[in-house]
Amino acid sequence: MTEKVEGVNPDVVQAYIQGLEDAGVEKIEVVGQETEDGLIDAEVSYVLRIKKVKIQYVPLEEVLVDQWAQSIQTATYFAHRTRKTKQELLALGFPSDEIDNVTEWNTTEEITQQQIVAWARTDWRNDWHQDIGTDSDDHAQQTWLYEQYIRTSDLADDGIVRLYQVFDAGDRILEINEVDDIPFETFCPYPIPGTIFGESVYDITKDIQDLRTALLRGMIDNI
Repeated sequence: MTEKVEGVNPDVVQAYIQGLEDAGVEKIEVVGQETEDGLIDAEVSYVLRIKKVKIQYVPLEEVLVDQWAQSIQTATYFAHRTRKTKQELLALGFPSDEIDNVTEWNTTEEITQQQIVAWARTDWRNDWHQDIGTDSDDHAQQTWLYEQYIRTSDLADDGIVRLYQVFDAGDRILEINEVDDIPFETFCPYPIPGTIFGESVYDITKDIQDLRTALLRGMIDNI
């Protein structure tokens, strides 16, 4: 951001700059010129970073979780996997040498029940190969990026179980970090005790909908 002031006391400008520094504003630059009456015309530029919480929807077919887990935060294993291009991996800040060594590009062999559900949702795309046109474009090639959260004591060798965030793509581990929690959460209108996933509104109302449909069809058939 840039702000301009004209004909102000230099002490006022200095106090303003001090206030910006106290507020955590970064990269403050001041260009000023003193006038004949001892005042100052100045232009103040700075970078203001606004932190906020971003909530992003994650499709169920992109989630892998420990089958015995009763909540995400207590799960022994949790993963979020997405298809990423080489350029997207570089933009996320992963080391370019590790990305260049990934060998599994444009592979779609991992067909799970979740993917079948996802493809059924968009069956108009099934006649198109999802990686078409990318074989000849090095930075548009795709692979699976796994953001995994694993509770283990193997990395520290001290017998204490810690939570680790592990990023891997193809056959390469890109990054490992020790973290405090898993930044994912579930929302379910009708939770089932002892499980992560519960029932939706459709699960509760399906029988009623089917009954009304059958009655309506019967009425129409007999008109």
